[in-house]
Amino acid sequence: MKNSLGYIGENLKKARVARNVTAVSLAEQLGITKSAISSYETGRKSPSIEVAEKICDILNFPMAFFLKENKIKPDFETPTFYRSMSAATKAAREMAEVKLEWLLKLIFLLETFVELPPLNFPDIECPSDPCKISNEFIEDVASQVRRFWGLRDGPISNSVWLLQNNGIVVIRRAFESEHLDAFSKWVDARPYIILGNEKQCAVRSRFDLGHELGHLILHKNVPKAVMQNSHYFNLIEDQAHRFSAAFHFPETSFIQEVVKPSLEKFRLLKKRWKLSIGMMIKRSEHLNLIRAEDAQLFWRNYSRRGWKKSEPFDDVIELEIPKLIHEAIQIVIKEGILSPSDIHYELGLYFSDIEDSAGLPQNFLSSKTAQVIQLAPRIKIETEDKQYAKPAEVLLFKS
Repeated sequence: MKNSLGYIGENLKKARVARNVTAVSLAEQLGITKSAISSYETGRKSPSIEVAEKICDILNFPMAFFLKENKIKPDFETPTFYRSMSAATKAAREMAEVKLEWLLKLIFLLETFVELPPLNFPDIECPSDPCKISNEFIEDVASQVRRFWGLRDGPISNSVWLLQNNGIVVIRRAFESEHLDAFSKWVDARPYIILGNEKQCAVRSRFDLGHELGHLILHKNVPKAVMQNSHYFNLIEDQAHRFSAAFHFPETSFIQEVVKPSLEKFRLLKKRWKLSIGMMIKRSEHLNLIRAEDAQLFWRNYSRRGWKKSEPFDDVIELEIPKLIHEAIQIVIKEGILSPSDIHYELGLYFSDIEDSAGLPQNFLSSKTAQVIQLAPRIKIETEDKQYAKPAEVLLFKS
C-alpha cells in the first residue's frame, strides 16, 4: 500500500477535535490501533492512501484539508476567556478553538482584498492581578470606554455594530455545549468575540457581548495560569459581569432612571435599554439601591412570575446580528474576486464548515455558486501563489 504524500498530522488531530471523535473511536472505525493514530498525528508516520480516504469519509473532510499546510500561524498564546472551564466543557472548548482557527484563516484570506475596519480600541492599563481590580475601577473603566467611542450615558442602539465598527470581530455561531454562551480572545493584536446562537435571547446575548468586552479590556494582561485557577476564575467572571452592566447601563443613568427600584420599573426600562430585568436587579444591589435582603425578595417575585425561563419582551427585542464577515464575503463574491470554490480551495474545508466557523447562514456559500456564474465573469489575476487582485473596501455599519 502506498503512503499518502504530504499528510499533515496536526490537521488530523484538529479534524478529530472538530467532530468530537476520540483517537480510540477513530482507530476502531478504521480497524487500526490507537498508537497508529498517534503516529499519524505527531507526523512520525503517514497513513496509506486507503486509510487516508477512510479518514476523510469518517470525519467528513476533503483530502485537501489534511494535505494543506497552515502557512499562517496566528498567535494563540493569549488567554481565551470562557464562561466555563469545567471538565464537562473541555471538548467543546477545544472544538471552539479549532473553529476559531478556521475563522482566522478565512479572515486573513478576505483581508487580502477587503479592508476591515481598523482597530480603534481604548488603551487602558489594567492590573495583571485580578485581586487589584476593584468595583470602582471597573465602573470607571466602563465610563472611559464609552467616552472613547463617543458615547454618552444613554442606551446603545446596537452593541454588535458598535464593536464591529471599531475593529472588533464579532461572530455568532452554534456551540456544541449549552455551557458555552460566548468566548473571546486577542489574536495578533485584534480582539475576537464569539457569541452562541442557541438561546436566541437578545438581552442575554447583548450582556454576553459586554461581558466578553470586559474580559478583553480588564483581563488582557492576566496570565494564562491565573485564568486556570478556580478562585481567580470566579473573580474574573464576576468582574466581567460588572463591566457589562456598567458599560450598558452607566451608574449615573441607572440612578436617575430607576429612582425607586421595582420589577415594574425594570420591566418598563427593559425595552429602552435592551437589558434583562434580572441584570437590573443585580445592578440595583451593586449600586446599593437595594439591600441584600431586598434583592432576595425581588428574586422570589421574579421567579413567581415565571421570568427565570422567559422575561417580558424577550420575543420582541431583536437579536443583534454581526454583519462584518457576511458582508465581506458578499463583496468578494459579487465583485468576482473570489468564488465560493476559491474559498473552499484556499481553506481546504467544505462549505458547511466554513459557514459554521464564520456564523454564516446554512448553504450561504453553495447558494452563491450558481449566482456568480450567472452574474458576471470573475475578475482575477492568478500567479503561482494563486493571488487575486482587486481594490479594497472598508466595511462599516450604522448603529
